[in-house]
Amino acid sequence: MSSNVRLALSAIISFVFYFAWSYWANSLVTDNVNVLLRSAFVQGSLSATITILFTFILEKTVGKFEKSYVSLVFIVPIICTVHSRTKQNIAIFKTFKSILDKSATFLSNNSLPGAAFAPLLPIGIQGAIAITV
Repeated sequence: MSSNVRLALSAIISFVFYFAWSYWANSLVTDNVNVLLRSAFVQGSLSATITILFTFILEKTVGKFEKSYVSLVFIVPIICTVHSRTKQNIAIFKTFKSILDKSATFLSNNSLPGAAFAPLLPIGIQGAIAITV
């Protein structure tokens, strides 16, 4: 199945499922057909848009980063540097630094595929779209 067919099929399935779900869920609280159709269309459209964007971006980022690798040695210090310079955070950072120093030989030969980080961009965009709607 080609990428475009997979994108279109996933968007259609998402639209139909969430349209029907929204229509049914809202029919429990109102009989106004205009409100039911409007809410179902908004929910179906949002779900289809997020699905097609998420799938498209995920396929592109996995394709771009599937051959890249990130060493585990660099992940923990990057995460720790975003914390404030409190006494506890400095102690945590020193502990991680000590652990990393002791295991640097082992970790230098092990790495994570870059594709493991591919979902971060689509998830961020999906969250922004959902918050906007």
